[in-house]
Amino acid sequence: MSQQWYYAQNSQRHGPLSAEQLKESASLGRLSPNDLVWTAGMDHWTEAQNIPWLSHVFITPPPMPTVSKRQDHRDYDFGITLRTRNCTLAYVSLALVCLSLITGGILLLPGIVCGHIALSQCNNNPSMTGKSFAVAALVVAYVIVGIVALIVFGLVGLFSLHS
Repeated sequence: MSQQWYYAQNSQRHGPLSAEQLKESASLGRLSPNDLVWTAGMDHWTEAQNIPWLSHVFITPPPMPTVSKRQDHRDYDFGITLRTRNCTLAYVSLALVCLSLITGGILLLPGIVCGHIALSQCNNNPSMTGKSFAVAALVVAYVIVGIVALIVFGLVGLFSLHS
């Protein structure tokens, strides 16, 4: 015959129950971890959470972290700081500078202007990412300007020598 268990709630004794029935009562929440249980062979009543084969039923996961939306829809507060605010203008400036190579320089000036604005935004808000893209756009743009200036001055000098 299987072992018969009893439990006490609100000064009332319940049982007998089999070990499986006691475990089921705990799973369903009818038996709490602090309720007293007893079976033949035990010296005294003890809390249900102190019974090794029953204690794991009372283990519950910790509460979920609170999720609070911030300004950027990708930032969530999980107790850590995420750097996910992108400076879109930095990416636009790099794209404009690169496209200026294809369009014959038409987009170079807008790329330089966007690059300076993006660099200013990134410097004023350290949590923004994309500063390296703004710097890259400005470096490439000024290299292009330098090369064009050398070519123009070289051609002017060449034509002035032949005149």
